[in-house]
Amino acid sequence: MYKRLCLPVAVILWSALAWSTDATGFTITVPCGTPPFGDGTTDMHLHLVHFPKQKARQELVLMMPSMLGETGFTDWVDAVGKLCSTSGGDDCSKAQSARVRVLSYSSHNLVGHVFSHVSRGQFEVEFRDGTKIEGRFTAKERRQSSQAVCE
Repeated sequence: MYKRLCLPVAVILWSALAWSTDATGFTITVPCGTPPFGDGTTDMHLHLVHFPKQKARQELVLMMPSMLGETGFTDWVDAVGKLCSTSGGDDCSKAQSARVRVLSYSSHNLVGHVFSHVSRGQFEVEFRDGTKIEGRFTAKERRQSSQAVCE
């Protein structure tokens, strides 16, 4: 009897470990595009509010062309990264290099209404002082309060 229980328990534990995350946060989709990606693109800003090597009142922000949705695209994408203070102001340190890999994207539907988008993947950020922050992330989509009008 115990042999029959060991295999399912091992599979469940392995699945939980495989999807464990080092970082959590949220995403914001910017429909009009921002530099360096340019006009006409949709950008995704990944805000990691809990991550490895984090100091008090820090947030890691990664900006990239949007990959939200079930595109099947799971390659590494170059991003613009910065480490910002959450205590107000524009106190940020720009990363020397950053890249993101979205491995899965899921959403929940209820009576035709889509809500609760969740992205999971990996990130790597390196700063000029040699500090490297990397790991797996899980991020929920945060909707903007108003619709942007692109000019």
